[in-house]
Amino acid sequence: MFEPDFLAAVDVDEPLAMLREAYQRTDSASSLNRMMHLDLKLTLADNDLRKVSRMCDVAGVEVRYPLLDDELVEFSGEIPAALKVKGLELGSGCAITRVSRKSSMAASRHLSDEGF
Repeated sequence: MFEPDFLAAVDVDEPLAMLREAYQRTDSASSLNRMMHLDLKLTLADNDLRKVSRMCDVAGVEVRYPLLDDELVEFSGEIPAALKVKGLELGSGCAITRVSRKSSMAASRHLSDEGF
């Protein structure tokens, strides 16, 4: 499908090298915090947020990402991993998830039927 010259010019190791560089860029010793950093910098920034923002623009819907506020993201990186994940399931009893779930349920009672 591709020309041999094109295939010869492709560095097949570069994608993995980019992931490793982003993973190592954070100061955290926690692998969970490193993965969160990787997700924020690559998956969200380069893929998910771009698609959601574009589709919302096309639909004429304003979209915001309050959980990606710079201060909140920075704060989340300072929280010990043990408080973020307990056991093998994300949110399976961790203190932050319980508090946030209760807050969100209380806030959702005050939302109207319009919007999301």
